[in-house]
Amino acid sequence: MAKVVLGFASSHGPTIKTLPGEWESIVERDKKDPRYDYAELLRNASPTIAQEITLQKKQERYDRCQVAIKKLSGVVAQSAPDVAVVVSNPHGILPDDPLTVFGVFSG
Repeated sequence: MAKVVLGFASSHGPTIKTLPGEWESIVERDKKDPRYDYAELLRNASPTIAQEITLQKKQERYDRCQVAIKKLSGVVAQSAPDVAVVVSNPHGILPDDPLTVFGVFSG
C-alpha cells in the first residue's frame, strides 16, 4: 500500500523562472492572447498598479519565489519519495484546442 509522504500545491506563472527584466515580453504575448481582453483588464486594474509593477517590485517578488523554491526543494529531498505524481495543466492551450485541460504525470 502506498503512503503519501508529502503534498503541496502552487499557483503557477511563467514569472517563477523568467527573469523580471523579461516579464514585459509576457505582457506583450498576453496582449495578443484571445482569452484576455487586455483593455478591460486595464480598466479594472487598481489605480496603484503602476507602483506594483516596477522592476524593483518584480525583482523582490522573483527573489522571494526563488528562496521558497529552494526551501521546497529541500523539503522534497528530505521526504525521499519513491514516486512523484504531478498534476498540472498543459501549457499553451487555446480555447479551441482539443487537448484536455489537466494532465497527470508520474515519474
